[in-house]
This record gives sequence, structure tokens and C-alpha cells, in this order.
Amino acid sequence: MMTWNVVFHIDEVMKWPLVLGNIKNFIHEMGDRPYQIDVVVNAEAVLCVWEKEWQIDKEVQTLSEQSVRFDFCKKALKGNHIPASALPRAVQMVPSGILRVVELQMDGYAYVKP
Repeated sequence: MMTWNVVFHIDEVMKWPLVLGNIKNFIHEMGDRPYQIDVVVNAEAVLCVWEKEWQIDKEVQTLSEQSVRFDFCKKALKGNHIPASALPRAVQMVPSGILRVVELQMDGYAYVKP
């Protein structure tokens, strides 16, 4: 059985509710089919871990237990003065968010940018 591979790209902090909703809908529609989701977070979207109204720790933890990986761009974190220690435990840090998106697309991931 084939695994469905999808990369969700988010670069705007206001889009977090939409992205998380899209991911949950995708997982629901997949049923028993295998999937792997990678969420690449760059630009201002990294502010979700810093600003109280956007803290997503619980959602990230829950989704990470359902084959969802969250990759935060190290350059965006540095540019927004966010220390790695502020990241939820379930989050990975990648050197470049845009490079990660390209790598995943080259590996056959479908690209979604809500």
C-alpha cells in the first residue's frame, strides 16, 4: 500500500488555525491509509511559539503522535529572536525552511500551502 506524503508550508502566523484544520481534515479523510505529513514553518509563522495567543504546544504534540512532523526554520527563529528552547518538544529545527520544502518535493511530497 502506498504512503501518502504531504508537506504543508506555513509562513504567516495568522494561518495557523487554517493549517491545523487542514491537517486534521486530511488525517480524518485518510482513514486507514498510511500517510506522512511534514509541516514546514518559516518566516513570521514561527511567532506562534512566542506570542501567547498562538501557542500551539498541545496541538503540535497531539499531531506529532499521528505521523505529523513539524520543521521550524532556524533562520526564521534567529531572525525573530526566538531561542530554540522556546520550541515545543515535538518540533524539529531545520537550517532552512524553504530548502526543506524543496527537499520534500524532490522526494515526492505533495505541496500544500493554505
